[in-house]
Amino acid sequence: MAASGVRVTVITADGHVLADSQSETRTMESHADRPEVRAAMATGEGQAKRRSVSVGRDLLYYAIRSDAAVRPPLVLRFAAPLTVHETHGTPHAGTANQQAVEDQYCERH
Repeated sequence: MAASGVRVTVITADGHVLADSQSETRTMESHADRPEVRAAMATGEGQAKRRSVSVGRDLLYYAIRSDAAVRPPLVLRFAAPLTVHETHGTPHAGTANQQAVEDQYCERH
């Protein structure tokens, strides 16, 4: 993870991972079927909460389609670790930086 605690991934329209701040891209499978990537390609943004195979942790993913002069477009995906709240069993971001990722997504919806 970057110093901010947020993982950043750059993904092509066909799911190829160009760059990742946490993992080696040569060993990564296609991300074309990831729900947040599919949603970002279809609508401009997407989100998902699930376990990362690459880093072995539960993450909140937020993805946006970058339409800026790049054809085909790229998807920029951000991920922050989740923790489970003991009493309610609901996922919550573990740090202020991770909470900011969720807050930014919620402000848009």
